[in-house]
Amino acid sequence: MIRTRFKVVFVLILSVAFLGSVRVAHAEADNLYQRLLSKGIGGLERRDLGLALQNFEEALAMQPEGVEANYYLGVTHARANRFNKAERHFLKAISIERTFMPAQFDLGVLYYQNKKDQKALRLFSMVQGMDPDRARVYFYQGVILRRNGKTEEGDAKLDRALALDSELAAEINFLRGAGHLQAGQSRAARKSLQEVITLTPEGELADAARDLLAQTGGASGKKKRLSLQASLGLQYDDNVILEPRSASASAAGITKKSDFVGLLYLLAKYAWLQGDDWRGDLKYTYFLNFHQDSSLTDFDVQDNHFSASVGRRFGKFDADIEYTFQVATLGGETYILAHRFRPRAMLHHSRAQISELVYQFGMKDFEDIPLLFPANSERDVKTHFLGFSHYLVYLQDGVVYGTLLYEMEAAGDSIAEDDWGYDAFGLKLGTALPPWHSLTAAFELNWRMRQYKNPNQLAPLANPGLKREDDDLLFIVSLSRPLNDALDLSAQYLYQLNDSNIAAFDYRRNIVGFIITAKY
Repeated sequence: MIRTRFKVVFVLILSVAFLGSVRVAHAEADNLYQRLLSKGIGGLERRDLGLALQNFEEALAMQPEGVEANYYLGVTHARANRFNKAERHFLKAISIERTFMPAQFDLGVLYYQNKKDQKALRLFSMVQGMDPDRARVYFYQGVILRRNGKTEEGDAKLDRALALDSELAAEINFLRGAGHLQAGQSRAARKSLQEVITLTPEGELADAARDLLAQTGGASGKKKRLSLQASLGLQYDDNVILEPRSASASAAGITKKSDFVGLLYLLAKYAWLQGDDWRGDLKYTYFLNFHQDSSLTDFDVQDNHFSASVGRRFGKFDADIEYTFQVATLGGETYILAHRFRPRAMLHHSRAQISELVYQFGMKDFEDIPLLFPANSERDVKTHFLGFSHYLVYLQDGVVYGTLLYEMEAAGDSIAEDDWGYDAFGLKLGTALPPWHSLTAAFELNWRMRQYKNPNQLAPLANPGLKREDDDLLFIVSLSRPLNDALDLSAQYLYQLNDSNIAAFDYRRNIVGFIITAKY
């Protein structure tokens, strides 16, 4: 009896030991399998396909039904352009585990690359059903639909891909640029291909975009040095105000009269320095407005700006410095002379997000104009401006942006001069919507709160020590459309409200206008 019990116990001990050794052996085998996979993945990352293939084949020999081993062998053969072997291993991985998405997606890409479009679309549809937020699925669907002549359906897929992953912006712009070029739409092709170069200045994609850009008859790999622009416009202004280039309006410059105003704007830009990292520009702009009402012709402005800049790119960082000299005249007499020095830094977080920091120092020298502005020189100021902006590209061609700013103008010490010194805080929000049937809509809201530092001469008698405070709100909406490769037509509406605690500076303004622009 005792011997029998001893035998039973001995058998149980042997069984437990055997099962334990089996578990240990299985664990060791699984660990070795995982190590082989890790070594193979390392080979793929270092582009050592021979090492990757050796490790994945050893892993497959250990586990012939291993999903991962079959999948990574498919990836390795695909990278070596061995289509049939890659397809066989992807299909084997899917047969072992029907919902193994990596194999389904990569097999779809393999079919796409070999133009087996219907098979690719079926696989991408399955992946989309399991993971509806995978951007690359919509991207490949869009590419396949476009090359099969289904442009609208393809573009809808590409828009969805871009909404999910803004990093695809450059690839999608390249794709659309190539499509526009093939369709003979050179202007649209240039716009998309230039956007590729802006988003990714270096690399194979940028080089390919430059090659296609050269075929459009526009810019090639090297940008043209000289660019010209001319604009003609007509506006209806219900409150003509003399306010050249962001100067705060004087009481004498607010007419409260309406008029039709003609506009002329010219720009010439010469790139004196062009390089992979360095750039430099010389720029001249000319602005002229002329009023129909003869009583307002004294408010006809001629405004000239001369600028020189130099900049450099440091990887994701971009910096430049610009100097500008301005001279504006009224009726042939000098109204203002100004100098501006502006350093700027930009950070390209990604292809679709950019941050910008700007500082600006300037001096404004206002000149006396007999009869019209006899005490204009009292407005001389030194200016400081600091602004931080962030730009976000969406749906390929759309952009939304915001700016926080601080502005200070330091005036003289006399009673008349110190009217013009102020501190200001502001906010700017805007967006340009993606084109719709060749129409582009843009909106901008600009708000500034100016707090002047000293009592104003025009303060009411009841409160002679009153300091001027202005809330300046500016809203602009525009709608533009290209007429051909060189001409654009735009319609604009502007609303401005300056809410001041001193009645002489309080005003509202509405402007409606049409502008035609020619570019070279």
